[in-house]
Amino acid sequence: MKITQQVLERTDLVVLVGGDGLVEWSSHRSRAEVVAMLRKVADGIEQETL
Repeated sequence: MKITQQVLERTDLVVLVGGDGLVEWSSHRSRAEVVAMLRKVADGIEQETL
């Protein structure tokens, strides 16, 4: 995926993770919605569907 400004503008959640852990996150959604999205991502990783 090529990350451009256009892609970032239509993205609901951006998370930057480095070797030391979370660096920064940004979202147009509420904190509760972000938590729910991250749980779905974690579930997908565990179930190997992502």
